[in-house]
Amino acid sequence: MVVPALAIPASASASTVLIGSGSSAAQPYMEALFNAYHKLHKNVDFKYTPDGGNAGVKDVQNSISQFAVQTAAPLPSQTKVTFTKLFLDALCIDVNSQNTLKNLSLSQLAGVFKQPPTYTAWSQLGGNLGGASILTQGRNSAAGQFTFFQAAVLNGGRRTPRRRSSPPMVS
Repeated sequence: MVVPALAIPASASASTVLIGSGSSAAQPYMEALFNAYHKLHKNVDFKYTPDGGNAGVKDVQNSISQFAVQTAAPLPSQTKVTFTKLFLDALCIDVNSQNTLKNLSLSQLAGVFKQPPTYTAWSQLGGNLGGASILTQGRNSAAGQFTFFQAAVLNGGRRTPRRRSSPPMVS
């Protein structure tokens, strides 16, 4: 097992609190790492605010946080910070279990989420729900996963605002 190391300043006092922020999706993993590190280094504690990966980097840039966790690749605007790869992240698209639709193409997925959407009803994609409207949900723009989705699925385009209707949904 490989455990990522966290460097602590040599001048660390009897008790050191490291302040971080960023990815809410990565928070459970980070909490486990923080706890494991604290077991080895009792004088080090962590305070982590899950405000979104992009927001976390802004926190570091503004000296609010000492470190941030971001699940997307660095953006050109994210200057004056050093990025170190800690783990790989993945993007998963879920369809409500009531819907038998399988294997959406990347093009179809983009058509559901882009602005304006190409697909607004399940019948347009071959789902078993007839003309039921597609309800989309997703991460907010503070999340690194939002940035990744925007680049990888929408080719940098804008995401349609959330569409409200009855289930089933894509998230």
